[in-house]
Amino acid sequence: DLTLVHLGKEREDLDTRLFKDVRRAWIDKTNGAMHFDALTDNDFQMAFYTDVGMSVESRYLSNLRVAPVQVVTYGHPTSTRASQIDYFLGGTGLEIITDARKNYSERLVLIPGGAVFPTIPSYQPTRPTRPTSQIVINCVWNTGKCNWLMFVTLKKI
Repeated sequence: DLTLVHLGKEREDLDTRLFKDVRRAWIDKTNGAMHFDALTDNDFQMAFYTDVGMSVESRYLSNLRVAPVQVVTYGHPTSTRASQIDYFLGGTGLEIITDARKNYSERLVLIPGGAVFPTIPSYQPTRPTRPTSQIVINCVWNTGKCNWLMFVTLKKI
């Protein structure tokens, strides 16, 4: 049976049909308290993190033992360096096996065909013509990956 542990604010648009149970862990923004009571009484055999680092909650939980075996994968493609993550699921086509101990604090488990391998598209994208005096900067990130100084610098550019 699968249990979904949703991290962050409550949402009504999650598709939870695949899961027997849905639980939530979040940080109270008024006082900074982490609410993970829904995880303390469980019979989890494994905790599978699709990423660690894309939310404060995931970084916090990766340093707690919520299951006997804890695994992460390429949702945030780097070692977590967290104290309680046991395995990192990677792809055989992406990893240099001899560098595993240097690159990961977790034990690297390689799966044939696992992960993503970037390829050059077979088409030529078309872009609208812009005036040469205009600079457009596309910032594809969330608030956890930027800071005020970065915005000030971008504004100067």
